[in-house]
Amino acid sequence: MIKIKWYKKLEEMLFGRENIRLVRDDFDPAKIFLDMKDDETERKVEGVGTFCYIKDGDMPYLLFVPEEVFNIDRLVVEANNCESNDREEVIRQAVGPIRRFSNILNHPVPVLVPLIPSEMGKPYYQQLSPDMFYEKEINNIPDKVNNVIDKALDKIKEISGVELDNKVFMNGYSSSGVFAQRFALFHPERIDTLVVGGAGGSIPVLDHNIEYPLGIKGMDIDIEAYKQIKFKYYIGEYETVNMATKDTKNNGYNDRKDIVDGVVKTVDRPMHDMSYFPRSVPVYTGHAYREKYGVDLFDRFSTITGLYRESGFDFTGTVVRGRAHKNLNINGKKYRGINESFDDVIEAAYYKSVLPLRNRELGHSR
Repeated sequence: MIKIKWYKKLEEMLFGRENIRLVRDDFDPAKIFLDMKDDETERKVEGVGTFCYIKDGDMPYLLFVPEEVFNIDRLVVEANNCESNDREEVIRQAVGPIRRFSNILNHPVPVLVPLIPSEMGKPYYQQLSPDMFYEKEINNIPDKVNNVIDKALDKIKEISGVELDNKVFMNGYSSSGVFAQRFALFHPERIDTLVVGGAGGSIPVLDHNIEYPLGIKGMDIDIEAYKQIKFKYYIGEYETVNMATKDTKNNGYNDRKDIVDGVVKTVDRPMHDMSYFPRSVPVYTGHAYREKYGVDLFDRFSTITGLYRESGFDFTGTVVRGRAHKNLNINGKKYRGINESFDDVIEAAYYKSVLPLRNRELGHSR
């Protein structure tokens, strides 16, 4: 007998049928967006759905609205994760979440991808670095993304006639995972479930002695709303094998920094431990964070996961065996990346997130 995973049964219960995966391997969503004329904001593809590319306003974004939207769907949000000014490169990377969620879930769902800018010499907008607030009136990316979510929900209703719940399913991996974990501090009321991969070295803590982005010193956080989020973090067992060494090609752009004997120095540290990356985290903030919660990334990940759970949060932290941050070949040894290995858990987390909507629709309390 073949056992059907519980979330497959839940999917059938929620939607009553299994849909064909509409964004197929031979279907290229990027081509639709790239083919749009300058004055074109949306294009309907029969049998698939509507693709929206909003280029003007404070924050451009891509939005996929499947042909059939259910009122118990939840909008998926994942920021772009491409440091480039090349439009085609950005679009091709940004359609990844649209394709991925249409493949993870047999029932395609609305997916929003805010196109957050990234420029050398500018604040690290894609990771909501602290320096973006020096000119808050133009650089308040969290509020701009929050407004884009409102616009996307309005557009979904306009296209499908369905009004979705105000809370979203936010997913992120690596840089977009760092964005997600920090966005949650500013707008926790907007998020039902937060799934973050490959960003386990920079989990924010509710510590009033550690500055943003790793703590909340001086910040006005809605703690009760934050506590309502369902958190799922995952990292690979070999997350730290890829080291960042002194960068000579980009004038120190990728250098990692730490305080050694009281002096700020360039150090060789794990590439994807953002607590060492001064473009994302101020050096003294990262140092204070590691001193308190653990220098080793895995010890820190375990400690912070435990602290959240002890405080009553719905918080899980998973180390995926046999996986690295991404596909790598280091000194002839090949490592498989972690991202796609978590698809089953993301699928389960999504269906769990919409179950309360289904119960509310049926008038159930749970």
